[in-house]
Amino acid sequence: MHDSGNAPEAATDSYSGNGPATLTCDQLDIDSKQKIYTAAGHVHFSQGTRTGTADHGTLNRGSGVLQLTGNVKLTDAEQSMTAQDLLYNLNTKDVDVHGAPIVIKQPVATSSAAPATPKPKKRKLPF
Repeated sequence: MHDSGNAPEAATDSYSGNGPATLTCDQLDIDSKQKIYTAAGHVHFSQGTRTGTADHGTLNRGSGVLQLTGNVKLTDAEQSMTAQDLLYNLNTKDVDVHGAPIVIKQPVATSSAAPATPKPKKRKLPF
């Protein structure tokens, strides 16, 4: 399923303004009245720099909440997180994570300039 980000119902709720989104999976059940998409098997969600993969997922377009369960990996730009279950608010970017282990990776800030190497001091030898 692909959402161009311009769906009529998106213009009136908190989900709007997040850009195009794609949800792929082996099986998808849609409740169009409630705007709920339930995905099973090889679930993959992407929107902008955000991607999420899991065994199962539920996307609530009305609230903008994505729930992923089972072997979850969430990536946003250079940051990533793995867990068993998570709730991810696509609007606020708040994440509620459950399950062990939870692994969070963030980029390490690097300086573009190499640190200066101290020059050895000259000494006069006593002979």
